[in-house]
This record gives sequence, C-alpha cells and structure tokens, in this order.
Amino acid sequence: GRRFFGGYCFLNNAALAALALRRQTRARVAVIDIDYHAANGTTDCLAAHPDIAVFSCHAPGEVAFPHQPDLAPALPVHVFHAFDAPPDAQAYLAVVSRLVEQAVATGAGMLVLSLGYDVIDGDPHGGWHLSPEVFAGVGGILRQSGLPVCVVQEGGYLLSALEDCAAHFTKGLIGLEVDTAPDTRESGTDDGRHAKPAGALS
Repeated sequence: GRRFFGGYCFLNNAALAALALRRQTRARVAVIDIDYHAANGTTDCLAAHPDIAVFSCHAPGEVAFPHQPDLAPALPVHVFHAFDAPPDAQAYLAVVSRLVEQAVATGAGMLVLSLGYDVIDGDPHGGWHLSPEVFAGVGGILRQSGLPVCVVQEGGYLLSALEDCAAHFTKGLIGLEVDTAPDTRESGTDDGRHAKPAGALS
C-alpha cells in the first residue's frame, strides 16, 4: 500500500504497471488479481486513480494474510470477491471469468494481471487445492477477452510446481492445446499435429 508493506512486497508492481501503461498508452487499464491473497495493497495504491479499475478474487482476509476481517476496496470501481470456502476449479474459473467480463465492461483497453500460483494444492502460503492445470483455463479466459495483457508474477511458493503452472497458463493464453502424442519431428514423420498456432513463439 501507500503507507504499509505486506507479505513479501516492497513495491506494488501491479499498480506501477497499471500507472505506467495508462501514462504511456492513454488507454483505460484494469487490474485483475487472482492469487490467494486480497489485492488490499493494489486498491490502496490506486485509490487516487478512479479511472483504473481493480478486481480481486481471494481467500477471506480473516483466514489469510493480511488477517484483517471485512477487507473492503478503496473505490466503487474496485471489486473484491472473497471465497467463503476453498473453490474447486469450476468455481474459481467462473469468478475469474466474471471479473474479466466486468473489466472489459469498464471500457478497459488493456489488462494487468496479478498472477499468483499460490492457489494450488500444497502451496505453503495458500490453503486451496487447485491443480496447475487450472491456469490453462485462466489463460484461455484472458485470451478470449481480446485485450492485451501485462502479466505480473505474484505469489507462488511451491517451487516444484511453478514450472507446470506457468506452462499451463502460457498454453491457455496463446491457445496451444496440450498434445500427448509422441513428438515425431526428429524422425521425419511429423503429421502436422505439432505445428505452431499462428502467432506462437518458437
């Protein structure tokens, strides 16, 4: 926040990214925070900027950091959704989808995503039981919005799972389906199933 530190953050990178993008592009920007903890710092940092909407889904503040009940956003254009109980993948993605739809409805021309992988099962600073595969759904929702996305890596402390989380998110974001068929490119019998989608990076 503007006058407090929280968690492991010394700078609020999502708020800084939103302000920089607005200044450089003149576009309307919205921040979407989908990690385990509330976007209390982001809403505080952007309290003086009502043209930047903030959307956050998270665990309740009384059971997770910052351990404050009744967390409330700073502005009416900031929306908080606290899950009463650990969500399954369907419930989590439904809320993420709704928040993205609300961001688009504000007239946002680009999104800043606070992407935290601490929602997965086994994260030492989380409490939910989602799998890394859920991030393919998150990426797909963002891709379907049609808006440019600035991704800010936030929480995620189960180090052995971070690679899988990032891989699934990236595949969802660029529309790359998981192909479990053997890779035959080196044998010269590639049947086209491994062709990159348009716009994909090598």
